[in-house]
Amino acid sequence: PGGGVPVGGLREILRTADIPSAALRDAGIIDEIPELAALAETEQDPGWHPEGDVLVHSLWAADLAAEHAAEKGCTNLRTATYLAWRYARCPSGCYESWEARRAGRLVGFAVLRPVHDLLPQSCTIAELLTRSGDGEALDALVACATARARAHGRRRILAVFPPQAREAGALHDRGFESEPSARTFFRSIGCRLAQPGLTFSEVGQRWWYTLGDFDLV
Repeated sequence: PGGGVPVGGLREILRTADIPSAALRDAGIIDEIPELAALAETEQDPGWHPEGDVLVHSLWAADLAAEHAAEKGCTNLRTATYLAWRYARCPSGCYESWEARRAGRLVGFAVLRPVHDLLPQSCTIAELLTRSGDGEALDALVACATARARAHGRRRILAVFPPQAREAGALHDRGFESEPSARTFFRSIGCRLAQPGLTFSEVGQRWWYTLGDFDLV
């Protein structure tokens, strides 16, 4: 956007604010950026989005991401741009997006690949994000994945998370079995560091990833 709009301020709020929606409104940035202001005039199908226009939806998603920022540590940003690129514009397979809502408000989402033979007869969960402690939302998304797997004749559901991730423990509590990636895929999940100051030790302790981060899916 032009006209001297504080794009740097927008990025800083999205990186650091505890509640980005409130911070963006308080700073007046939404009204100053035409592309953001236009979202308020873009309606959605109320059957799928009872919260209202695209701006409300986007701000709720930003708040959900901010809530998880400290917990997730080092991770790829799940922005709308990234998710659209990864699973809609440049997919390596057929994906489905599912949302968990409470009173119309977004409380979690999952991206599924119902038919995937990374492991025989498997349905994969490429992305899974819920609010901390919201077992009801997680149960709903796991139930959705289970139903879609059965609908496609799949015998198992596969997800990939680091061992220290909250989601790994939560799925284990729901009957998932832990399996090291090196044993399952005949390879270890690794990375290369391009960010100055970032160490392998830090990544090992704080890296939050899903199957969608890799070329495996």
